[in-house]
Amino acid sequence: GRPPPPDGGGGLLVCTPEKFNDVMTRLIEEERVRELSSVVVDELHMVQDPSRGGTLELALTKLLFAARKTVEGHAAIDNLDAAIDREDMHDHLVPLTEPSGFSGDFSDADASKPQIIGMSATLADIDGLARWFDAKLFETDFRPVPLRTHIVTGGRVFSLRSDGGDGREDEDGIHRDSNENVPSLDPRRARALPPAAVTETDHAVELVREGFADEDETTHVTRRGGVIVFCAAKFQCEATANALVTKLANDAGLADADADGGPGPGPGPDASAPGPTRASRAALVDELRRLQPHAADIETEKKRSLATCASRGVVWHHSALRAEEKSVVERGFREGVFRVVCCTTTMATGVNLPAKRVVIANPYVYRKKPALHEVLRARDLQQMVGRAGRAGFGADVGDAFVVCPRAAEVRWTRRGAEATSSRATPRDADALALEIAERLSSDGEALSSTIAQAGMRRVMLEAAACGLARDPGDIKRYIQCTLLNALNDFQDVVAAGATRALRWLAERSFLSWDAESQKWNPTPLGRAAAAAHLDPDRAVAVVADVRKAR
Repeated sequence: GRPPPPDGGGGLLVCTPEKFNDVMTRLIEEERVRELSSVVVDELHMVQDPSRGGTLELALTKLLFAARKTVEGHAAIDNLDAAIDREDMHDHLVPLTEPSGFSGDFSDADASKPQIIGMSATLADIDGLARWFDAKLFETDFRPVPLRTHIVTGGRVFSLRSDGGDGREDEDGIHRDSNENVPSLDPRRARALPPAAVTETDHAVELVREGFADEDETTHVTRRGGVIVFCAAKFQCEATANALVTKLANDAGLADADADGGPGPGPGPDASAPGPTRASRAALVDELRRLQPHAADIETEKKRSLATCASRGVVWHHSALRAEEKSVVERGFREGVFRVVCCTTTMATGVNLPAKRVVIANPYVYRKKPALHEVLRARDLQQMVGRAGRAGFGADVGDAFVVCPRAAEVRWTRRGAEATSSRATPRDADALALEIAERLSSDGEALSSTIAQAGMRRVMLEAAACGLARDPGDIKRYIQCTLLNALNDFQDVVAAGATRALRWLAERSFLSWDAESQKWNPTPLGRAAAAAHLDPDRAVAVVADVRKAR
């Protein structure tokens, strides 16, 4: 969780975006950025995440500027742009003019710069990211395990071709019109789910049942992977898991291990299952019962505990579970002991599990009524379906199914609205299915800077607080290292945003301008907010609450 000792012979840090930002701050304060040799950013698409993307962008901005500052040396930093008139500066605002920029020629100092490697399977506008990092692009569409994606709507299953379209129809019913370049549904070529499947949960149950229907019970090729069911909320994960236990209790795909006599309804163990599998499941179930000793006291026939569901081969995974509980669930699923995991987005990225099939039962961000749920963005949908058929786990092909919700319960904005407005209304079920199909096959949403949405206040505060950028020259060069600058006009967007942020921070006593040294200095409030990684707006609210309590 912390950098190795100075000149300690190197080391490897594995960080979340939040910890990465904290580590960068420490390295900058201790003037140790030169010790970094490589920075690998996996799941780089997180830079677009509304809640965590700003922190990742901030940390990378610090890294880029600190590395360039180290390479060019203080001589280049002291050479301030002539367009900055120091006599015009005052204690609330430093005017930002057109950037003087860095030399951009680091060919002689590449060995001193940390190499940045960013990786993602679902990023749009990677050219913009390359400009941000001043990096070379490597693109490939290779996927070691083929992926088949399907849309489920109105009790029918349509297959979606991932390679786009040129007016040709795919094998199961979704094709693109060559004139309008939008997908359409062909009911003549769709397959139907059983009539009893009515709700989203019913559809999920049937799709899970299909996943195990063609398995060979004698050779137990079930070890090749289980099924991940994505839900929008924690309670949906638990409800879906209970529904699966109730409706699929007798299926060989689930009842292939000892249910170890735990509480709750359901059949006993399958005597034909191999001994090691029964023993492994029993051990993990016992571990879950140890971690949740009182769960069995409040469970009912319709609301079983995690351990009871696990004894039937079904588990759930969401943010309410403790780290130890998540570890047991992940280990059991990875080993093939637990066959189905119902989860929220906690397993959409970063966790490489052997899922041969993915079912997105609720493809939306959950909102309490009367608010409408929000349909997931293209990148989030693509991350989820990409969990199917992971390499290294023996699956020959991955299958992903997206179950369309009721159109009246969700809110969404159509991609290419001009092309589809004459054919369907936003509340139409087929239009929603087509929209989801479009998101699954698109390049994703346009790349944007998340720090811009927060007004650059935290970006400017943390730079001043750790001493990275305090004088006008440093500030200009620092904001040049933002993704915002790589995607927008400097003067109209970047400099204007930084200027507003400095004014706001000064007016609320986070920063103060020292006319003698010509630098912005953090106040005690500014230092405290930066050290606590508090967004300045949140810090203002905290201060107000403390004053009210006094």
